[in-house]
Amino acid sequence: QENNEKSVLLRISVQDQGIGLTHEQQSALFQTFSQADASISRKYGGTGLGLAITKLLATQMGGSVGVQSELGVGSTFWLTVRLNKVTQNTSNRLIEDKLAVLPNAEQTLLNSYSHVRVLLVEDNDINQEVAMELLRTIGLEVEAVSNGQQAVEKVRDNDYALVLMDIQMPVMDGFQATKLIRQLPGKSELPIIAMTANVFDADRQRCFNVGMNDHLGKPVNSKKLYETLLRWLPKRDVISPLPILDNVNTLTEELAAIPELNVAQGLKSVNGNVDKLKQLLLMFSGGHVDDLNTLRLHYLRNEMDDAKRLAHTLKGLAATLGFQEVHQQAQALEFAIKKAAPEAEILQSIDGLAALLIKILSAIELILNKPVELPSANGLDLEKAQRVLLQIEALLGKDDTLVNVLWQESVPIIQATYGETAWQLGRQIENYEYEKALFTLRSMINT
Repeated sequence: QENNEKSVLLRISVQDQGIGLTHEQQSALFQTFSQADASISRKYGGTGLGLAITKLLATQMGGSVGVQSELGVGSTFWLTVRLNKVTQNTSNRLIEDKLAVLPNAEQTLLNSYSHVRVLLVEDNDINQEVAMELLRTIGLEVEAVSNGQQAVEKVRDNDYALVLMDIQMPVMDGFQATKLIRQLPGKSELPIIAMTANVFDADRQRCFNVGMNDHLGKPVNSKKLYETLLRWLPKRDVISPLPILDNVNTLTEELAAIPELNVAQGLKSVNGNVDKLKQLLLMFSGGHVDDLNTLRLHYLRNEMDDAKRLAHTLKGLAATLGFQEVHQQAQALEFAIKKAAPEAEILQSIDGLAALLIKILSAIELILNKPVELPSANGLDLEKAQRVLLQIEALLGKDDTLVNVLWQESVPIIQATYGETAWQLGRQIENYEYEKALFTLRSMINT
């Protein structure tokens, strides 16, 4: 559709001779959870997300989407995307990069790059542990920081051979940090590699646009990580490899007994180190037992950026550790929050994911022989927690909306004592279903 020296605007059209659309139906398309006719989903299936996702991707790629239709005649759906032209120099560089990756990148790094300093920028402690394990395995000296501002300060004051940069972080994200690093004296050529769970082409392009050199998806694949490091670290003479000792760990019965855990995927993230995977699972159970409660509060307080960030973090952690179902549900939740899906639908997704997470975290604690550490109840015992419930009961009996305020203040106490049941009570109070909440609360007191 459009052609210039640097790019082309490509138009793709799909035409059918189907039932067609009215003008009103056309105006409702490309919106989240929307279909031309509600009966269509019952007859043909579908969630109403496909066209919204298409519009999002097309927009991020510099294009747009649209439809031309006549009721009873058919429809033509079209999209445009802007694509950069590949010059001969770019093509040669891509070929050289492919050829530069040696068959055994891990062994080459281990033999030739021992004690090379790299900076890891990652805000999540588990992701940080995973990455540091993979980097130290090949002999690199790793320093780690947890946000972009710290990264800029570290790069300003130190010499690193390479930076591995997360994207979504508090204080300062990876995009802004990279822009500032590129402005520092002598840092314009420092290799900066993005590490993010966002893997669409548009996400990759944004990384390149701010000055990053390459992109790695999460969960990090050790083979791709080592190949990327070998491509971007300063070239060194290759030393003849030493014999590789076979230290592959056998899968333990403990790990295999944890529900929803893909042990092979989890071990792949830590290069087969069973002890490290156990350590990370215990970190996960100890540090993330209250994630969904926190996410729920962020959402109800309209703190959408915090809610999305927490869903995004949980999505990445689950993929790294091997919990595929948690990964998929967290990914769907992140997208639903981003696209402002109906509140009832989002709360239902949060509750479903919370139930799944509680099952997994409880199993980790039980199987790996560590007591479950529920959210702190500030020293209150069962008797004191029940006194709080009696106060809530009195307000519920009078349909007094002050109960919502008291509930928000009491969530840690009630959940620490009653665990999963507290989710149901909280949901009913927050939806002003006081009669149902009263029934649930009395069941809790009498249990």
